[in-house]
Formats: sequence, structure tokens, C-alpha cells
Amino acid sequence: MVTALVSFALKLFLFYYLMDISPRTPNIATGQVWPLNNHGYIVYITRSQNIVQYVLFYAFIALGLAAGGLNIRWNAIKNKYHETP
Repeated sequence: MVTALVSFALKLFLFYYLMDISPRTPNIATGQVWPLNNHGYIVYITRSQNIVQYVLFYAFIALGLAAGGLNIRWNAIKNKYHETP
């Protein structure tokens, strides 16, 4: 679960970092031609930056589902409301 949250936090950090430093128009010379859209505010990033964004997002989903599945199987996170007296 912690790794899923770390992946999500890194994705958010990278997203907002790229929104600050990337150009608003495509720059073919530097390879910044992949659009990154934030509610109509579009900046352009490189292909490798785009891939990292997707990998972090899908890692968050996969790790979160894995953590949930493992918790169902071994009940690692205790829930006091499911305990019977």
C-alpha cells in the first residue's frame, strides 16, 4: 500500500513540476511535442516524460489492487469493526 501511495505522490509531483517548466507551444527541436493537458492548460513534454507519467499512474493502480487483494487474503490491515467480542 505504501508503494502505491509513493507512486501516486511521485506522479502528482512530476505532473505539477512539468506543468511549471514545460513550454506552452510544441518545440520540435527539443522533442517536447507530447501534450499534457490540465483542464485546458496545455504544455508540451518529451516522449520519455510522457512514458514516466503513464508508468507511475499504472503502477499506482496495479500496486493498490495488489495491496487490496493481499489484504483480503491475509487480513494484514486490522479492522476493529469486524472483530467479534
